Amino acid sequence: MKPISSPLDAHLQQEVTTLATCWKITRTDGIVKAFTTLDIDLIFDGITYLSVVGISPSSLETKDDMSVQNIDIAGVTSSNYISVTDIMAGLYDFAEVEIFKVNYTDLTQGRMLEQRGTIGDTKLQKQMFVVELRGLAQQLQQHIGDLYSATCRAELGDNKCQKNLAAFTFN
Repeated sequence: MKPISSPLDAHLQQEVTTLATCWKITRTDGIVKAFTTLDIDLIFDGITYLSVVGISPSSLETKDDMSVQNIDIAGVTSSNYISVTDIMAGLYDFAEVEIFKVNYTDLTQGRMLEQRGTIGDTKLQKQMFVVELRGLAQQLQQHIGDLYSATCRAELGDNKCQKNLAAFTFN
């Protein structure tokens, strides 16, 4: 279960709720882009979430088996928020993404985090983009070091081999 504040939990238990979905994208260069599904801009935690039409995720599925959770996010490109030039320059590659819900009538209730991860593959189609949001378990799938075994993984004489072959060389 994802932690949420008691007031937000009480709001979710009501028959009618006032929820907005927010998207916070933090690029690797530190630039933050923030959007909301609400029909007006929203200021939450000191960040202005722009009201943007045309960004939609595929279905969100949560798993408890540590498998990679990927969703696709499609949207319309615009020079005002996500431009084709920035996508082509790779500025969104590996950007951190948080998707969460807030009660837009009472932002002091906090947020309910739905998904967190990084941007993976990005595709441009005319004036639209489709990005793959890779869940945190994706990082567990990445190769980050060398494997060690009882046998040597280097070939004799290559740059991984620590053996100095000068003593074994004869003319």
